[in-house]
Amino acid sequence: MGATSTEHPLAGFWMGGFEGADHVNGEGVALDMAALSGHLDQLEADHRRAAEMGLSCVRESIGWRLAEDGSGHMDLSRARRIAASARRHGLQVLWTLMHYGVPEDLSLHDDALIPRFIRFAAEVARVIGAESERAPVFTPINEINFLAWAASQPRLLGPPNGTFPTDPGTVCVRGYTVKRRLVQATLAAMDAMRAVEPRSRFLHVEPLVHVVAPDDRPELAPRAQAFCDWQWQAWDMLCGRQEPQLGGAADALDLLGVNHYYNSQWEFHTGHRLEWHLRDPRRRPLSRLLADTAERYGRPVLLAETGHFGAGRADWLHEMAAEARQALQAGVPLLGMCLYPLIDRPDWHDTAHWHRSGLWHVDPVQVDLPRVLEADYAHALRCWQPELPTPDEGPGAHRPVLLVYSHLRWDFAAHRTRRLMEHLTGHWRIVCVEEPVPGNGAARLHALARGPHIEVLTPHLPRAHAGFPAADPEPLALLLRAWLDARGFTPAVQWITTPRALPLALAVADRDRTVPLVYDCGDELAGFQGAPHDLPWHEAEALRRADLVLAAGPSLQRSRALASGRTVHLIANGVRPEAHTPPPGPRDWARTEAQALQPMATGPRLGYAGAIDERVDLALITHLADARPHWQLVMLGPVLKRDPATLPRRPNLHWLGAQPHQTVPAFMAGWQLGLVPFHQGPATVHANPLKVLEYLAAGLPVVSTPLPDLAPLRQAGVCLAPDAAGFLACCDALLAETPRVVSERQGAAAYLVSGCNWTYAAQRVQGLLLALR
Repeated sequence: MGATSTEHPLAGFWMGGFEGADHVNGEGVALDMAALSGHLDQLEADHRRAAEMGLSCVRESIGWRLAEDGSGHMDLSRARRIAASARRHGLQVLWTLMHYGVPEDLSLHDDALIPRFIRFAAEVARVIGAESERAPVFTPINEINFLAWAASQPRLLGPPNGTFPTDPGTVCVRGYTVKRRLVQATLAAMDAMRAVEPRSRFLHVEPLVHVVAPDDRPELAPRAQAFCDWQWQAWDMLCGRQEPQLGGAADALDLLGVNHYYNSQWEFHTGHRLEWHLRDPRRRPLSRLLADTAERYGRPVLLAETGHFGAGRADWLHEMAAEARQALQAGVPLLGMCLYPLIDRPDWHDTAHWHRSGLWHVDPVQVDLPRVLEADYAHALRCWQPELPTPDEGPGAHRPVLLVYSHLRWDFAAHRTRRLMEHLTGHWRIVCVEEPVPGNGAARLHALARGPHIEVLTPHLPRAHAGFPAADPEPLALLLRAWLDARGFTPAVQWITTPRALPLALAVADRDRTVPLVYDCGDELAGFQGAPHDLPWHEAEALRRADLVLAAGPSLQRSRALASGRTVHLIANGVRPEAHTPPPGPRDWARTEAQALQPMATGPRLGYAGAIDERVDLALITHLADARPHWQLVMLGPVLKRDPATLPRRPNLHWLGAQPHQTVPAFMAGWQLGLVPFHQGPATVHANPLKVLEYLAAGLPVVSTPLPDLAPLRQAGVCLAPDAAGFLACCDALLAETPRVVSERQGAAAYLVSGCNWTYAAQRVQGLLLALR
């Protein structure tokens, strides 16, 4: 088989892949995904963007079906063009020869495939290898296990590759037969390629999965494990552990590429996914799956494909990168991570449907238009690039720990605590503890990374009640201290967003009472429906014990300073202005989603973005809808502490529910007016809603019920209305503004917003935190 080179095979750790499947799908459509996505027409631009984002390598597909016709004629001009473009931009290409498709005169079910593939592979090694400055890296056949399974299933591959007996008992046999054939072809192709180009390296790529028995069917555990073990078959054949007569040998396994996605773990028999975003405890961490792979074969591993779609992309990257860091720290020889795909792609089975999964978006109508960068996904990548592959030596290796107790879920909108903590990660390692949720079995902490230096902990406690356990915090404190100790974390500062977290913070710091405490007061929590009766007492204690007290608005600041007789620092809410100025050109995922959900009826759109809880005056909303039936009232946000069935219904009143925070600016871009229709009462007496600054950043005028902190914003376009008639009149007046008035108002709003930036707020907080230490 030949010796494996000891030279490092990859130009860098971070890489990306361009979808290149070229099979004939179950509908008989011959696919060329690189062409359908516009990648072939925008090679130079796509490669330039990848290099500018700090990627060192790209995965590209040659496509056997596309490069060799039924007569056996081969044309590698396309691959040479890809290679030349990548070389100009300093990118190493990891080549896939067969991305599911075979020439039209061949079949996955016929041994005639093997000699033809050997001939094709040798020609690829001769042409592409000669033009490669580095040792070329080839994947002979992509995902042998998956392709063999697909060949045994109905309607996944077109005939003859997808044909199979109707007897279910023979399906697995046919799939296994295809797997053996593909392994034979791979082994022979590797010999032929090394004979032509001795520097050739080989990356064998397979899905990495985890399968469990349903909780109510424990007797299925052995079958689930057997199903799980099938994922090793192709590699076991290649290295000679299984079916040694095929010619496998240990050195056939050069580099192991694993593909792992959000849907790569599921229940046996039911097929139900082990949802990562729901924190299913049965999921096996990627770090352990990578360790399983490396321990089984003793070869370097590459995360060859990983990604998500829509709003989940950035969070998924945070989790996968954190798992990669943990694997590296445990000694797993992980060579790199590949974001896949780098650009949006059409669906294999319905090419009119596009997967919004790329780092860059493609306009599905005009694929030749410039790509649009997905901002949150790109930000997540930039955060992690300095940290990997040297997690123990990176810039965040010795940051002090800021232990935060938050009454809001991290992923519940883009709230104050989340924004401040994201901006403080330049100086701190953030550990954010959410309120406990009820759990089954023993108490546990579920951790999710939300950045290189942000970990979000969700306690799962038996018989957990709403809120932090103020009466008996010690069990959770023990759990939390054990988690911190296991990672060598010692909190330098503790931060609470609710007074109910004070007992827990004190219990965690019991061994070291010198840990400073920050109380960040963002709302009048005691005024909210269902607030614990002892909340005022806990707040008095928090104001007395805290080393630093912050307030989100002037009204809250005055109230807490008066109540405590101490200094309370105003750290006003901020906004990210850049999030509300989408780039021109093709629509990105957020704008596409928002446009699809916005009401299409004519008339001005007036919108509200935020929780629809007891603060929202439904009678006022109904009055507006009835008084102006041509207005379209868009209500964006989760319904909390109300029965959704009781919401008023009108043809022009649109309840769109909770939406990903990334799409909120795109919704606002389609509105003419922002609304704050709050009741005046205990929950809003000191309210300083984040949404007001977001409305202004989007260029919208705002109509609100009287909230004391909003009075100074009148010049920027905020109108305060004391009653329903006044609210309606304010809306009428703002919608009737002349272009000159609109321009003046938007200028004033832009000036105001420029000084209300989360970056500035975090800088002030950082100065106050430094004074504590």
